[in-house]
Amino acid sequence: MTDPLALIAHASFLGCMTLAVLLVAARHRVLAATSASLALHLIVAVAIYARAGLWAPDAMFYDRLGVAFADVWFHGSSRSPQVTPGKEGLPAALGVIYGLIGHYPFLGVILCVGMSALLVPVIASTARVLGISAMTAAWLTALFPPLLLWGSLLLREAPSWLMLAVAIRALAGLSVGARRPVLHWTTILLALLVLLSIRGTAAILLGAAALITVSLTGRQRVWPLLLGVIVALIAGADVLQSAQEIVGGYDLETVNRQREALSRDARTSFEVTTISGFGGLLRASPLLLVRGAFGPLPWEMPSVGLLLSLDAFLWWGLLALAIAGFRVLPARRALLGIALPAVSLLLVLSLTSGNYGTMTRLRTQVAVIIMPLAAAGLHALLARLRGRSGVERALDVSPAAPARPGSGPRPLPGGSFGAARFVPDGPGEPRPTPRRPPPRP
Repeated sequence: MTDPLALIAHASFLGCMTLAVLLVAARHRVLAATSASLALHLIVAVAIYARAGLWAPDAMFYDRLGVAFADVWFHGSSRSPQVTPGKEGLPAALGVIYGLIGHYPFLGVILCVGMSALLVPVIASTARVLGISAMTAAWLTALFPPLLLWGSLLLREAPSWLMLAVAIRALAGLSVGARRPVLHWTTILLALLVLLSIRGTAAILLGAAALITVSLTGRQRVWPLLLGVIVALIAGADVLQSAQEIVGGYDLETVNRQREALSRDARTSFEVTTISGFGGLLRASPLLLVRGAFGPLPWEMPSVGLLLSLDAFLWWGLLALAIAGFRVLPARRALLGIALPAVSLLLVLSLTSGNYGTMTRLRTQVAVIIMPLAAAGLHALLARLRGRSGVERALDVSPAAPARPGSGPRPLPGGSFGAARFVPDGPGEPRPTPRRPPPRP
């Protein structure tokens, strides 16, 4: 890349993206973790691009679609690109960038890197709302290796992660009874509409999970979201048509074909069986869910390679921390906004996957959702290891350290969250306070 115009374009775009990311990070007081995430993503992205270009076949496909969109919108081409409903968001964004600046594929990589780095302040904000250490959540998100790898490529992962995290943040606010519910509902609706053009199935599942979660927690009324969805669908016929095509395109026959194709065309495939009827679906679900939640299984690791085996170990660790976090946090009804979407996505992923390469990449969506719970589990674990004061200070979880605004709750004596209760401290900002001891007789 020796062209001066290309260098100026990349430097300008990277500068604008970096400034926007750091401003958001400073607003949420996680500047160090976000800066580290952005730097690590850039290092991985440059290393991969310098050695293998866009590398992933899907990335090359999205790049070609972005060029086609730019030709239609900016150069008068009459050949409109054909895109599967629920996947047009990223190519459309690339089309705008290529049309305004020029066809430089690494600009799309920079866009994905910036959105991946924005996960850090969004997830930290979600953790803060739920009474979890925001600093622990920020560093866990910034340093989780699968996010660093897949978020540094020109794929749909980064934008879908960001929209999922934004929707979960708003849903967490509703679950704890935060103020300004209309703002939270509007945020959920906008995030779902954008997600519908990136990963349509995930958007529909998350929308259904949001309605169920708010109904079960009883903190807010559901009618504002229902009204917003109706207005959005009436005002946007394209949105309604896209949702219908996404939902209508899935039946057992289609799922079987998709799983068989994924199993046949990949080196990391596993054996798939044909699901017939609702009874067959129920019988197959437990085994498929085990494979989706824990695969590749230990005896399958020699055939899938070192990279996917390491990914499995990292995923198991994150899942264990999330389960531990769910157990130690007292306000479990408020955590349904995380647990229900995560389980729904994991179940659908298990039912539709045919190889571990695709499964591990798509499973990062669930990792993004459960990251605040995993941070709570890590926080509780570090509180039990007080001898490692250096690590605790680095993650801002030392019980002896003075509390800083936005650093999340401190573990009570004994390192447990179980004795804390949540008291609202402004809009969506709960703080834990210890229970008062009973008066002495």
